[in-house]
Amino acid sequence: MTSRSNAKTHGLNERVKRFFSSLSGVEVVDELDLFSKFPDRKRADYLFANRRVIVELKALEADPEGKVQNELEKHKERKEYPLFYGKQELSKILKHLPDGEKINADIYDKVTRSIKQSFRSSDKQIRDTKITIDCSDANGLLVLLNEDINILSPEIIAYSISQQLAKKDMDGTAHYAHVTSAWVISENYYYRARPETVALPSIVIDGPSAVNNHEFSKILDILQAEWAKFNGVPLIKAELGKISDNDFLPLKALQRDVPQTTRQEQWQRQYRTNPTLRSMPDKELLRYGRNIIEMMRKNFSVGAQRPPDFVLMKIQKEITFFFEEVNIRGLNLKDMPK
Repeated sequence: MTSRSNAKTHGLNERVKRFFSSLSGVEVVDELDLFSKFPDRKRADYLFANRRVIVELKALEADPEGKVQNELEKHKERKEYPLFYGKQELSKILKHLPDGEKINADIYDKVTRSIKQSFRSSDKQIRDTKITIDCSDANGLLVLLNEDINILSPEIIAYSISQQLAKKDMDGTAHYAHVTSAWVISENYYYRARPETVALPSIVIDGPSAVNNHEFSKILDILQAEWAKFNGVPLIKAELGKISDNDFLPLKALQRDVPQTTRQEQWQRQYRTNPTLRSMPDKELLRYGRNIIEMMRKNFSVGAQRPPDFVLMKIQKEITFFFEEVNIRGLNLKDMPK
């Protein structure tokens, strides 16, 4: 993990390029005359550590959020499609659909397509670079950058990368034989276990050929330390057996620590601190909500006598609490009793 710099003025892709160009012993492949003799060959971006490491940069730039929404739109007219108040997590939507697992797999395939494409092109670029510089034993490093695509969380990226690195051909050899490891640099999530500082993910995921490759492992440690130094921040090491989104939060979540301005937002925060409806079974909770909403409807119907403001405020607060609990559980409002 690297802490967030307060002076981040350049885009991530540009800064990473300047970082590699600043390292001692780095060769910029595009500047090598050798490649002019082979114009049809693909090429990686950098050579490092006496050409023992070939580096290819890939930035995740196309936001696949729209693909998720397009897929969900196909199912919204279905009878079993749930009704929610406000936004809801994808997993809580799909759990109400009998084919939710298949839909989730389709969505995952679409949102991670850019990662797969990065592996396909990087493997070819590293392969051709090995041939051109006559260094077949060089390690290939794919550096994957995610600056602001929130749907591609650290867990999703890490899982997809692990799949690509483990992929094999029919003869049992690695499908992407020239990508030894992948280095993920994200600047849209932070490590939640370090609340005293905004630690940004810097994650290395090794493929099978990196096992027991101690020299390459040391080089990767050096690169991460130098990256932190380049950004003027400390390197914080965290031993995570498995990358999970439970360990990270979007940077935009930091904004929630700012005092809220509306009464409803204050009530939402209050409920998250003290969830008074948590012990209610699902059916009882939905029945309770139905009664509150009906009470509100009667008080605001045409010709109804308006109750005192403190009564209305109490009802509004109870409705806010109800919807907060419903959203936390992912309950379908269509199941509310009529």
